[in-house]
Amino acid sequence: MTLTDLWDEPAPLIDPSADERHEYLVAQRMADLQVETAARERLAAQKAGRQAVPRPLGLPDFLAEIDIDPTWAIDELLPTGGNAMLVAQYKAGKSTTVGNLMRALADGTPFLDAYDATPGTVTLLDDELDARTLRRWLREQGIQRPELVRVLPLRGQISTFDILDPGTRAQWADLLRGTRTLILDCLRPALDGLGLSEDKDAGRFLTAFDALKLEAGISETVVVHHMGHGGERSRGDSRILDWPDVTMQIAREDTRDVRSRRYFSAFGRDVDIAQTVLEFDAPTRRLRLGGMTRLQARVQDHVPEVLAVLSTSEGKTQNAIEQELRGSGIGTTAIRAALDAAHRAGHTVIVAGARGARIHSLKPTSPDLALTSPDELDLTSPTRPLGGEARSKSERAKTTTPRPGEVPA
Repeated sequence: MTLTDLWDEPAPLIDPSADERHEYLVAQRMADLQVETAARERLAAQKAGRQAVPRPLGLPDFLAEIDIDPTWAIDELLPTGGNAMLVAQYKAGKSTTVGNLMRALADGTPFLDAYDATPGTVTLLDDELDARTLRRWLREQGIQRPELVRVLPLRGQISTFDILDPGTRAQWADLLRGTRTLILDCLRPALDGLGLSEDKDAGRFLTAFDALKLEAGISETVVVHHMGHGGERSRGDSRILDWPDVTMQIAREDTRDVRSRRYFSAFGRDVDIAQTVLEFDAPTRRLRLGGMTRLQARVQDHVPEVLAVLSTSEGKTQNAIEQELRGSGIGTTAIRAALDAAHRAGHTVIVAGARGARIHSLKPTSPDLALTSPDELDLTSPTRPLGGEARSKSERAKTTTPRPGEVPA
């Protein structure tokens, strides 16, 4: 056989191995996906190009526009068109609060039995709870107008909420159109699902969330977020702090005890609500604001100790009471506040003693008050509150006995 014959001889057929066939199919599929991604990006760019660029208005024209909506979606708490961040400590009652918020916004009933709400459609995107748990808890809320509520459990599917992609965001906007208030519970899993950092990328996500709100015609949004391990501040990117118009907060008295008393507070644009005791009704999972601020509640905790000291004698001076209680770790200011609260509530009397001393003693008609539990004592002052007012306009005239209870997550 000559060299020419070898050159003209056809090459033998080689059967590709299984690994080679697999690599070929992978490369082909990757090419298909790249084409699809490029097509989506080009389509999103075309859609963005069709959006009209907003034009500025002169101040007279801007002020002449009539606002037909109420000023508040929730009176004194959530402004119309506003963004709210609900932050809570671990197992402080975050999901329970969300259920109460949904009921108030759908039924138009006062949120926390204190702040009037404007009824409208509500959509919940929940990425934390199992659908069965969420269904049971919402059923227990007893929402009277369930037709105004839409629920989308996203646990295990949160990566589909890729609102950073304009095309995907447009799909979500179509899905959410008709919603007045959108609630996302909660932020961290949504960031994780998109591979975003809580410390650096939260601002990117919240910017896209604002875009979704605008594209879907949503009026108000509420994003739920966890507090840091340090106690009473939300975690992560500083953008989390400045994004909301209002920050609502749930905190425990003792950050290490999941059964300790809860407090609700809110602050933001035209909103300033002091930390106030939260009361919980387990059968209905309903929350309401108690009649005392955090300072008043702490004072209440020391009143039984003051009454116990007075029960051992016919009367004592303030100095003697302070000396006896100081060993138990109660500060002088707290002791004096508890003495004042007990007296204003009518549980003690003050008489003049030798050399101008003021003698505190139990009211003669109530010799057993020292044995009364804190929950049975009516320590709310009808005249002068300790720590300032915290209820809404309709509630500030009311006086109630705070009953701190366990609030589940």
